[in-house]
This record gives sequence, C-alpha cells and structure tokens, in this order.
Amino acid sequence: MASRAPVRGWIGAVLLGMAAAACAPAGPVPTAPPPEEGGRAGPPPAAASPAVLRREAALREALAGQGPVEVRRTGAEVQVVLDGAWCFPSAGDQVAPEVYGILDRLAQVLLETPGVGARVEYRAGPAAAFPAAQRRAEAVKRLLAVRGLPRAGLTAVGRPGGAGARPEVVITVVPPAPPGE
Repeated sequence: MASRAPVRGWIGAVLLGMAAAACAPAGPVPTAPPPEEGGRAGPPPAAASPAVLRREAALREALAGQGPVEVRRTGAEVQVVLDGAWCFPSAGDQVAPEVYGILDRLAQVLLETPGVGARVEYRAGPAAAFPAAQRRAEAVKRLLAVRGLPRAGLTAVGRPGGAGARPEVVITVVPPAPPGE
C-alpha cells in the first residue's frame, strides 16, 4: 500500500490539482429535474422576467408590515398569500375590514401595469366546503374590482385545501397577454 505524504510546496499543489482535474468528468454533470408531486419528473420552473421581478419587489415593499401577508414567487408567477381565517373571521363571506388596506395596496401595484390581472383562490377544508370557498374567493375578487382592476382580468376559484390545511387566500398575479393575442 502506498503511503500518503503531505503535498509540499506549490509544485505539489499544482500537480495535485492537475490530477484532480484529470479525474473529473468532462462537461457538466447531468442532473434530473426535481420530481413533481406523485414522483414524476417535471420541467424546471420558468424563469422570471425583469417585469415579474420588479412587480414582486413592488408588492413586497407595498405590503411589508401589513399583517399576515406573504409575497411568493414561483418561477414566473408572483402570489400574495393572506391568512384565510384573518380575512374571513366569521363563518360567512364578508371580508374583514382590516384586509381592505392590503387590497388597496395590492391594486395600486397591479394597476401600474396595464392589462395585468389576478386569479383569486380561497383554499380551505375538504371538498365539501367548496361552495363557501368559492363565495369567499368571489368576495375578494369583487373588492379588487371595486379598487379599479378590470373585471375581465379577474378570476375567482374556491379550492379544497385538504384535511387540516390552514385556510388561505392566494392572489396570483396574471401578467398582461402579449400583443396580438
């Protein structure tokens, strides 16, 4: 068995580096995309354009310190996530007045880009709660429309959140359609 003597001097370091480089694979090492839910590999998330990054930064700045609100970006999508129990403290579909300021600021940022829209989702509970979730999503959509966002660019969807899931309002920014579409 060969003994391993410590590398001495810069010549030894260079030779050691050359030996390591000779053993390394040529070119980039291929990696598989991360698996999607269910174990299948999916495409990598879309890269965010400079406009999306600016919108994300503007939303973070406008909504900082405004309560239980989070701004997320997944690839090319920017989402504003609100605590559903805070938005709807009672069993009905009346949005709490404390949420109005957040919706005002959100609408101001979105109105800076003509043609931008939003998809409002209310996620909570099992599938049996769908009608209430849909009504709550519609209530948030109406409040965004009152604040000047075009109704044609707004959608509302109630979704089950799964057993034990925390209720949340997810507002996904929908960028304007490219010219000619």
